[in-house]
Amino acid sequence: MKFVKKLVKMRKICQVLLVLAGLSLGITSIGRTQQNAIEKLIPDPYDEWVAGSAGNLFLRGPWVAKSWRKPAVRLVVWSGLSAFYEKFLDRTHSGQIDGTAKLDWWQREEGYLLTEAIIFIGKKVF
Repeated sequence: MKFVKKLVKMRKICQVLLVLAGLSLGITSIGRTQQNAIEKLIPDPYDEWVAGSAGNLFLRGPWVAKSWRKPAVRLVVWSGLSAFYEKFLDRTHSGQIDGTAKLDWWQREEGYLLTEAIIFIGKKVF
């Protein structure tokens, strides 16, 4: 019984570390993307994927209500937040939804769904 309790505790610690690592990568990615936008540099093509992965991990956290952690609800919330970001917060598009804004949105969705798939497969295997 003690072994099982230790295993459960270790799993929770690993989950927290995974979420923190994902968030730190996402924050770094978002900061670098905004810096590129200000300095007119060529953005890193993986920034949007990392942001999508970070969003997935963030919406899985214990600070989100349980009913909002269901996969379909998380996807709808993330898609809405991502579209809101492109329309109102991303300075590179000036409030317009153009081809690059749609590409950014799709890349974030791909990162989100890729993370979802990796976690789903990981749960099945382990």
